[in-house]
Amino acid sequence: MKKLMGFIVGIGLSSVAFANPVYHAGDTTPSDASRPFEISVGWAHSGESVYDQVEKVFSKTDAITARAVYYPARELGFGLEGDLSSKKDFPTDNTYRHVRYGGLVKWIFTPDTSPLVYLLFGAGTGERKLSYRGRWNHTTHTLYGSLGVGVEVPITDRVFVAAEIHEVYNRHRKIDNLLSLRRRWETNFSLRGGIRF
Repeated sequence: MKKLMGFIVGIGLSSVAFANPVYHAGDTTPSDASRPFEISVGWAHSGESVYDQVEKVFSKTDAITARAVYYPARELGFGLEGDLSSKKDFPTDNTYRHVRYGGLVKWIFTPDTSPLVYLLFGAGTGERKLSYRGRWNHTTHTLYGSLGVGVEVPITDRVFVAAEIHEVYNRHRKIDNLLSLRRRWETNFSLRGGIRF
């Protein structure tokens, strides 16, 4: 965990060191200062592993993610996010589905440069559903907290793409009487695209 967070901070500092201004000399504000809202969607890859009482059942799920952020200040945004992942035909169940949704704080510590480098702090709740023989017959809920870093590259003055890495802490490991997460911490990588308005 310490090595991974050190790696995350290193990426952020390196990006700051090599960042280039996104506005011309004489400009008083960056070009997107008048666009305080953003929405984005993306793909995320999770390293979570699910075990039964003896061995690993599956690992590494993919998710679809969505996010909306409002910026009351250039460097600081508040928003909502959610993601949905699903795994079918793994050995002990028909389907495993994970839904996560919560709030986030986005702090941009290079607001005048390209690429933008930012930190993300999130918290919320997650829901895991197991389908046995095609019926949703077991659901568990857990709270989560997350810390991440991202690098964002503008395509136009409105459109952007970004890459992020997150460390997510799940309060509970247990899914049902047989299955549980291997550990409470999971590492997620994501790619996303969005628009500001």
